[in-house]
Order: sequence, then structure tokens, then C-alpha cells
Amino acid sequence: MQKHISRVLLTLIAISVTLLLTECHVGKLTPILVGKKIWLNDDEDLMEKEIRKIIPEGSSITEAHNILHLNGYQCGYFKESDAVDTIESNRTSKDADYLFCYLQISRLVCAQTYKPSIYYKDEKVTRVNIKLGGWCL
Repeated sequence: MQKHISRVLLTLIAISVTLLLTECHVGKLTPILVGKKIWLNDDEDLMEKEIRKIIPEGSSITEAHNILHLNGYQCGYFKESDAVDTIESNRTSKDADYLFCYLQISRLVCAQTYKPSIYYKDEKVTRVNIKLGGWCL
């Protein structure tokens, strides 16, 4: 009986360690389990395509916010009354509501930032843009 309990405990410890290591390597596990994982990429075009695949145009902005939050992003809403620095140009615009999100991944002496902007109208996603950044010591 005690041998059986020891095996069960060792199995639970092994599963816990495996999940912890997986979490460290691929990020949050929950989005993988529900099919909403946004796989990170250091190329802006590929990253934008990845986000559009998970959050296509026409999706609800609430669902987009939930998906990004599930993937570890911190987000905030900006309304058309806010002055917006558009990603396509350096001009200031007041014609778009958008959800701005931010994720920073730190590894050893480097960090990568992912900053998607999800534009929407009538609570539906109209376009996705992303800016990447990073630094190393």
C-alpha cells in the first residue's frame, strides 16, 4: 500500500514538474488547451498573421480582449476621443477605437516586447497591427 502511495506521489510530482517546465518554455498553457494560443514570433508580419488567425476581422472586441488576456497580454481600451498615434504613419488620428495590448518576455539578459493594437468599430474587430521591440544588455 505504501509503495502504491509513493508511486502516485512520484507521478504527481513528475506531472507538476513537466507542466512547470512546459509553462516556462511555451508560455501559458490554458490557451493551448482551448485552441487560442498566440504563438510568438520575432517577425512583425508573421506575428500579425498569427493574431489574425486567432482573432479574425469581425470577431467581437470583448472576445479579442479575453483571448489576448488569456495569452498573458495586458490590455487597455482607447476610444476615438483619445489622440491616437497610428501604427501606419506618424500622424495623429482621432477616428479609431482600439484595444492596445502589451506583453514582455524576458530571457536572461534580453527582453522582447509584443504590442498588438486591435482596431474595432461597433464592437467588431476591423484590423490588427503589431509593433515589436526588444533590448539586450
